[in-house]
Amino acid sequence: MKIKKLVTFFLQLIIIVSLLQTNYCLSGCKDQNNFRAGAAVTDITPKPGVSLSGLLQQYGPIKKIIDPLNARCLVMENGKTRIAIVLCDVCIISGDNIERAKSMVYEKTGLPISNILIAATHTHMAPRVTGWHMSDIDREYYDYFTDQI
Repeated sequence: MKIKKLVTFFLQLIIIVSLLQTNYCLSGCKDQNNFRAGAAVTDITPKPGVSLSGLLQQYGPIKKIIDPLNARCLVMENGKTRIAIVLCDVCIISGDNIERAKSMVYEKTGLPISNILIAATHTHMAPRVTGWHMSDIDREYYDYFTDQI
């Protein structure tokens, strides 16, 4: 199952990069070698005990891990502008966590905060990274989550 998800992600990535490359070159690029893209996947799986978003408002702690959760990142640049898109396997991400993660990326890479998009897949079979129904173990996970992305 993990391999299938990874293959699907990379096929989608190749399609997106191909479309962006074509669009970029149609809009006047003389050298196709200016466009670059990179991708990364990191594990954001919480440990058991972290609050699960749950189905139909049925909150509760995670009891076991069936599949890992990931944050997937695509960074693209055309020689002038660099952007990053990060998609995280969680239900919701608070604005505070997003801004903190963007600031960390900026500090480490110089990538402008305005050029970073961080979003959640909105699965209810993962935690909410927000202040709702929060316990001490959830706070630990929020810090881990933000550091990972």
